[in-house]
Amino acid sequence: MSVLKKNEKTQKQINQEQKEKWEKEMDKRNEYFKKFGITVITFTDSKLKSINDCFDTIKKYLSDRTPTYTSAETTMQKIQNL
Repeated sequence: MSVLKKNEKTQKQINQEQKEKWEKEMDKRNEYFKKFGITVITFTDSKLKSINDCFDTIKKYLSDRTPTYTSAETTMQKIQNL
């Protein structure tokens, strides 16, 4: 991520700007994964301030999973059909 007018900013300002950009990108990434059912979540610094909310998010994803049991043979057939 680029920093515009880097020479005119302090390191603290640069870090804050980069943090905000990173959080925005991770929010977009998380929404994309959510849309397609990909269970990967990235918690940024601002999200980690409320660790209970993070665990609630994890609990939701874990409770939405339904246990399915398949044999190794069935799994191999699915892989071969991809």
